[in-house]
Order: sequence, then structure tokens, then C-alpha cells
Amino acid sequence: MSSTSEPNSAAPLNDIYGRLSFLIHAKKLTPYGFSKQLGFDKPAKLYTILRGKVKPSFDTLLAVVTTFEDVNADWLLKGTGEPLRVLASLSLKTEIEGQIFETTAEIATAAVGGDAQAVAVLQEKNKGMERLLDEREQTIALLKEQIVVLREVIQSIRTH
Repeated sequence: MSSTSEPNSAAPLNDIYGRLSFLIHAKKLTPYGFSKQLGFDKPAKLYTILRGKVKPSFDTLLAVVTTFEDVNADWLLKGTGEPLRVLASLSLKTEIEGQIFETTAEIATAAVGGDAQAVAVLQEKNKGMERLLDEREQTIALLKEQIVVLREVIQSIRTH
């Protein structure tokens, strides 16, 4: 691995050092900026890793996949699959008595050659969101019925 401070986008991706270097380049960051985004106090830690002097710790790898949610952990650790995943967001809105309720789910799908797989995952997530919305609407309907009953009870108490 090169000892320059810039990540090498042509670094071999068959080892963790090359994959980290690739990610830095893909994120359009310098090693310094990448280490700052990971929350490292000192960028020297990342430079030492990139030079191949030490292997990244579990905490470092965990920081990468939690900070950059689109990074495919299998690719980072084992070199299998695609480096980045496509992140999508599903949002469902419903209006009940003038109040808008919104449910959003973040979905990460493997950015593999087949869009059919990504579509299937999104469709399954959408079905889950629709079930959740149906459950909420049923709960709201039950609560409305209880409000009507409580109003009748209050009214009957006031008249007596």
C-alpha cells in the first residue's frame, strides 16, 4: 500500500486496506476527513491502518459500517458483494381528523446487478408498512368508538 496521504482508488480490493482506501475515495474524502467522520480524535490511527502497519480493530470496522450506513459490511470484511448498498426510504402518510401521521422506514438493499432483487425487498417492506398503517387505522377507529361511548356516559351523568 502506498504511504501517501491520499487514498488509492486503484488499490487492490482483496484486502481490508485496499477496501478502506476504496471507501475513502468513493466517499470523496481524505483519510483525515474520513477519520474525523468516524469520530477519531487523531487521524494517525487511520493513516497507520492504511499503510498496512496495523489491522483495523473491531471498533474501527464497526465505526465504518455504522457511520456510513450504505457500506456493505460483507464487502468490507470479506470482499464479497458490492461495496455500497442502495438506501431507499419509504414514507406513508395518512390524515385522520385533520392530523397527518407519517411513517418512514429506511431500507438498504444490496446494490447488486439485478434491480429485481431490490424491487422485491422494497415491495416486501411496503407490505409491512401497509400492514402497520392498517393496524394504526383500526386502533384509531376503536379509540373513536370509545370516545363516543365516553361522551354518552358523561352526558348521562350530567343529566342525572
